[in-house]
Amino acid sequence: MTAKIKLNAASGGGSFSLQAPSSSSNNRVFTLPDSADATLLTSTTATGKILQHKSAFKTDMSSHAGATFGAISGLSISFTKTSASNKLLVFANINGGRDGTIWIQFKLYQDASEITALNNTGGGSYASFINWYSDNSNGNHGAADNANINGAALFDGANDTSAHTYQIYGSTTTSGRVMYVNRRGQNTDYSGTSCLTIFEVAS
Repeated sequence: MTAKIKLNAASGGGSFSLQAPSSSSNNRVFTLPDSADATLLTSTTATGKILQHKSAFKTDMSSHAGATFGAISGLSISFTKTSASNKLLVFANINGGRDGTIWIQFKLYQDASEITALNNTGGGSYASFINWYSDNSNGNHGAADNANINGAALFDGANDTSAHTYQIYGSTTTSGRVMYVNRRGQNTDYSGTSCLTIFEVAS
C-alpha cells in the first residue's frame, strides 16, 4: 500500500504530500471542515503568536500626592515592536494604598503621553486604566490597608518599529491626599511588589 500521496501543482509550482505515521499504532484522522474553507497554520505562521515580552518589577515603596497624575518609578518599559502592525498586550498588577476615603487611579502612558483609548473609553469623571476606591467604613479597605489591583488591555501601540516607553502613572482624586505603591497607607509594616508586563502579539 502506498504510504504517501503526492499532489503536484496543476501548472508548475511545487507539490503537497500526505504521509501516514511510521508506527502502525499511531493511526491519525485528518478531518476537513464542511462549513467553510480553511487555512492550515504551520510552525512558521506568525498570526496570534507572542513574539516577545518584557516586564518591570517594582519592589521599593513610593508615594504620590494630589489629583494630578505622576509617573510611578519602577513601572516603566522601553518596548520596540518587530512589526508596526502588531498589537501590544499589557498587564499591570499594582500593590496600592492611600491615606483616606479616596479613589486611586492608574493610567498607562506612552512616551509621557496618556493612551486615551485605554484610559477614557468608559467616560465618567474618574475614567482610567485602573480605578480603586476605598471606604474607611469598610474594615477590609480602611486607610491602613492596601490591595492588589489589576488591569489588562490589548491595543495597537505605536504604528512603527521604534522604541517607545510605556509607564504607569498614578494619582488620587482629591487634592492633598496621598496614594502609595507597595505599602499600606498608614505605615510601612506591610509591603508588596508591583509589576508591568508587555507582550507583542503578531497580527
